[in-house]
Amino acid sequence: MSEDPRFQIRLHLKEEFAKVAREQGMGAEALKPLTDILSAHSVNAETQLTQFAKSVDHLTKEQINEVVKLSQKEALEVMNTTGDIGVLTAHIVHKDDDLNRGKREKYSKIMMLDKDGDDLFTHTPETDEMLAKLNAIVAKDDKDDKAVLKEVRIEPVRPFHMGMVRN
Repeated sequence: MSEDPRFQIRLHLKEEFAKVAREQGMGAEALKPLTDILSAHSVNAETQLTQFAKSVDHLTKEQINEVVKLSQKEALEVMNTTGDIGVLTAHIVHKDDDLNRGKREKYSKIMMLDKDGDDLFTHTPETDEMLAKLNAIVAKDDKDDKAVLKEVRIEPVRPFHMGMVRN
């Protein structure tokens, strides 16, 4: 029997809760339904943007300056040629243009989960229980103003995940 596939869990916060998380942090009372679930399962959450920034914080200022000179298309070409997602990630984090400002806003609304420093999960009874609880706080429709989450996504591991720096 083969090993269970590993995946990332991404939580898409509803706009008003993403704003609370940015302004007040994850300890905000409004986020308690979410943080209670995560705490019960000893799982941490931080924005995808924060994880992106951490994955490229080892780059020198000169390296970052070289990356931001690239166009989006060039950064994608470098990533596809070398397999180094760090170029595209650094481009998103550090290049100040309309496209990347929009991406930074998008990634600041997505929470990435990790347990014991590992952001890759497998289907275990504990993980499946946590996912069920998280799905219970997903908005059923646009009028559901008490739900914290817009969506819970399970993202399969892609080859480039294996090369990312993990803290």
